[in-house]
Amino acid sequence: MYKPINVADLKNRLSEHLEAVEAGQELIICRRNVPIARLTAMPMRRNTTQLGFDAGKIRLLGDIVGPATAASDWNALRDDQDPAK
Repeated sequence: MYKPINVADLKNRLSEHLEAVEAGQELIICRRNVPIARLTAMPMRRNTTQLGFDAGKIRLLGDIVGPATAASDWNALRDDQDPAK
């Protein structure tokens, strides 16, 4: 079942209309009572991610939590680069 609505009403009550679409209602959007578009809900997406599908194929090298470079390489941490001094 569809429900015709005018653009002004859609703009004023967008949240309500989106809830109706999520509930399965189809909206026909009209400009001056002339249909111009149809608004329907997207089909439900299935979660296709399978945890562990690459197990054993990936090898981590080094520390993945710590900084990528040594602290001595950071100019921001060096005293001689402090612009306040």
